[in-house]
Amino acid sequence: MHKMSELMAIHGPKIILGTAVIGITVFLAFVIRSVLGRVFNRFVWAPRVGSLISATAFFAILIFGILTGLATMGLNMMPIIASLGLGGFAIGFAFKDVLSNLLAGVLVIVYQPFVKGDTLTVSGCEGKVVEINLRYTVLENESTRFMVPNSLILTNPLKIGR
Repeated sequence: MHKMSELMAIHGPKIILGTAVIGITVFLAFVIRSVLGRVFNRFVWAPRVGSLISATAFFAILIFGILTGLATMGLNMMPIIASLGLGGFAIGFAFKDVLSNLLAGVLVIVYQPFVKGDTLTVSGCEGKVVEINLRYTVLENESTRFMVPNSLILTNPLKIGR
């Protein structure tokens, strides 16, 4: 019983402070996601890009807060942080094309070099723009439907007809 009270005296404040840090971070993550959601609702491109940015901010804050809280409790976070960095590098390398198309899709949606209904020619594909999403742009002509990756749209010359 005496050892238990000694352990609580030594580690109790760190555990309480770490738990408080995690709790405050979770609260802040939800508040920031809510605020970003309201801010992005004011923009035309918000339904697609705004939710992606809000979710990314939410999870980044959450992960940072949990790691900080655990470190405050006295746990060694260096192996976990190193693993996250190495894992992030591996995932980034594996999903290079997907991430490239995703970021290109954000730029296409935000800058709007063309809109639905425009005629677009890119990389040998020609058609009317029927859909623009985060991964690809859908072109359609009389006989063919093309799904053009957004990274091609940013890296190749475009011919746009209205």
